Amino acid sequence: LPGPALRVWGAPGLFAVAVRVGARVALLRIDQSAAPRAVRVWRGTRLPRVALGGGAVAAADGRRVLAARRGVLRIVARARRAVDAVGVDGRRIAWIERGTRRGTRIGVVRLGRVR
Repeated sequence: LPGPALRVWGAPGLFAVAVRVGARVALLRIDQSAAPRAVRVWRGTRLPRVALGGGAVAAADGRRVLAARRGVLRIVARARRAVDAVGVDGRRIAWIERGTRRGTRIGVVRLGRVR
């Protein structure tokens, strides 16, 4: 790995590792195969919300929701509010946006498609 690991996520046949590279954070995808290797799929200034499932990797950085089944993560949607959680099952992605309505804290679930 190019730096110290900050967090690790796992799903059948797939791992994701967030590592510190200088002042930035990189998200690496590691597919379980005969010759596993770490491929950088995202980088940013802070640790994103990450989910794995169905061979896909999803991440939420602030209001941006990103996902890909292979290769670098691409923007799937821009949330209206800050994203609290993200989930993916291969072709579908879901995220929860936090907000308030009439002084009460609420969470809004949104759905999208991984391209």
